Amino acid sequence: MSNEDNGGLKPASSEKDPFAPEFRVVARGNVRRGIRLERIFWTTLKRMAENRKITMGALIEEIAQQHGESGNLTSAIRVTCLRWLDEQNASLRESQPGKEKKSG
Repeated sequence: MSNEDNGGLKPASSEKDPFAPEFRVVARGNVRRGIRLERIFWTTLKRMAENRKITMGALIEEIAQQHGESGNLTSAIRVTCLRWLDEQNASLRESQPGKEKKSG
């Protein structure tokens, strides 16, 4: 399977463990946040930021402002990543000719 066939992801055999937690410090202006997420979420955040042409710090700050009331930033980040991936998947399915949309 080529990288294009699987959404640009490297084959699993050459990737680091996507389930492994990774701690990073993300800075935006004068705000520094220490965040521990599984690698797969850091990869998704990077793609989201690149797609929007913003820094990862700006993206995380945006998520924090939109979902700050929950008090759990890592959970908000995970949900945001999953929603974005779901939207990307839906767009790909809709762009395939001859495929019916499934409601659900």
